Amino acid sequence: MTETKKSRFIAVDVPLQHSAVTVYASPRIAEALKVINAMDLFHGVKVLQLIDAVYIQGKKDGARDTLLKLGEHIDELKESIPHRNPGKPSKRLK
Repeated sequence: MTETKKSRFIAVDVPLQHSAVTVYASPRIAEALKVINAMDLFHGVKVLQLIDAVYIQGKKDGARDTLLKLGEHIDELKESIPHRNPGKPSKRLK
């Protein structure tokens, strides 16, 4: 007999200033995010501005990390390419 497992994460749509972000969180965190809808207008807007700033900064940090890792891999590949200058090799003195 197989039991169907309850999903661990719940999708919560968090409205931001210009768009909405779907956050997959544990039930406890999902309930905390749903509290935003129950806040008064002033505090709700402040919390959404905070979430928006954190989200944008996370996107920037993720992009920076990706570009740095990609740059490291490109440098490794450049070192592995056997490259010689064109033309006749110069004579070496013994």
